[in-house]
Amino acid sequence: MRSVPLQDVNFAVIDLETTGLSPRGHDRVIEVAVVKTMMDQGLTSEYDTLVNPKRDIGPTAIHGVESADVLSAPCFEDIAGDLADLLSESVLVGHNVDFDLAFLAAEFNRLGVDLGSPPSVCTLTLSAQLLHGAASCRLTSCCQMLGIPIIHAHSALADARATAALLMQLVLRAGYQTLSELECRGTPLPAGGFPQLMRSGLVHPREQARSIREEEETYLARLISRLSLPALAAGSNVPLRGILAYLDLLDRSLEDRYMAQTEADQLIGLATEWGLSSDTVWQAHREYLRALIAAALADGIISQSERADLIAVTQWLGLAPSDLDRALDEARTSAEGISGIWTQRKEDIAGKCVCFTGELRSTIGGRPITREMAQEWAVEAGLRLAPGVSKKLDLLVCADPLSQSGKAKKAREHGIRVVAETTFWQMIGVAVD
Repeated sequence: MRSVPLQDVNFAVIDLETTGLSPRGHDRVIEVAVVKTMMDQGLTSEYDTLVNPKRDIGPTAIHGVESADVLSAPCFEDIAGDLADLLSESVLVGHNVDFDLAFLAAEFNRLGVDLGSPPSVCTLTLSAQLLHGAASCRLTSCCQMLGIPIIHAHSALADARATAALLMQLVLRAGYQTLSELECRGTPLPAGGFPQLMRSGLVHPREQARSIREEEETYLARLISRLSLPALAAGSNVPLRGILAYLDLLDRSLEDRYMAQTEADQLIGLATEWGLSSDTVWQAHREYLRALIAAALADGIISQSERADLIAVTQWLGLAPSDLDRALDEARTSAEGISGIWTQRKEDIAGKCVCFTGELRSTIGGRPITREMAQEWAVEAGLRLAPGVSKKLDLLVCADPLSQSGKAKKAREHGIRVVAETTFWQMIGVAVD
């Protein structure tokens, strides 16, 4: 295969996003893209899907994938056969292709399949040899030098497309004619190989994941709009007890900064039981948002993380950005701040048992909060630390409310409170950026 003319070669350009850097450890693939291309035909096909790793998704700040994005995605075993077929009879290409091959090998090994040593070409190595003027050998730097655009870098499909374009330009730049000049070696995967692997045809690209998330975020709003109760006259016969009960359940539902459809259904069921109209529920949501703003303004400022938290809550409440802007303006111009029928429940958490899971996202003075810092502050607030989840645990603090970490799964199974990181800082009085 080494002497095959390049125009006769099927290239399968691959890019993976992963939970971390260790394929032999606990890290898994969370997104895979394959761009098929030939020198004389250009791009012939594309494949792109998120993958549910069945664990936490790692550094979202790097790959841009949220836990919510992968919940409905296929697991690797669901797509393994499809992926093997895509890679068969092809030369695999990647920017640092050994990294991608190591993760692919680890994922297939978990399914009892040995990929062997498929032929591969590394554009990272080629770039180091041919692009001496590049600022670095990173994909973005190499593409920038050659005028190759990358839209949404660090998404698997965008990086695979860019790598495919980079390969073509490097080959043309060097005048290569055969695979042997690309230092390509290995045995191609056979067509129709590994019949034991599942071929589901399932894909779940980022765009689809974002659409599903947006639908979930408006689910409560759609339910409220369908409330058929008669509107109550403003200020008359408003069932205060019912509103307070509704607000309390709403607060508990949003404590982890995520609202499942079952929780939304329960809220609307309570609203119906207490005779609350859709107008009254919308007003309750605005009141709840006002209370959150008042809590955030307790120290005189709304930090970056507090604002992000308020935006997220506004979406889950089914309110518009203009509702948040209006409430913020009212809070800033009022000498006494915002007050109303609802204030967030205060509780003494001293003596309770707390555990942390996932990578913390908040910062103080621009510096990331480490697990050690969080644990130290928790102890100073009178909490007891727990290394893991047991039935005796009171609080699990989670930066990502939809984390699939073992701790988060176990906490939900035991009915343990899962608290968003931003909520926890307010509980213990730590002002974050």
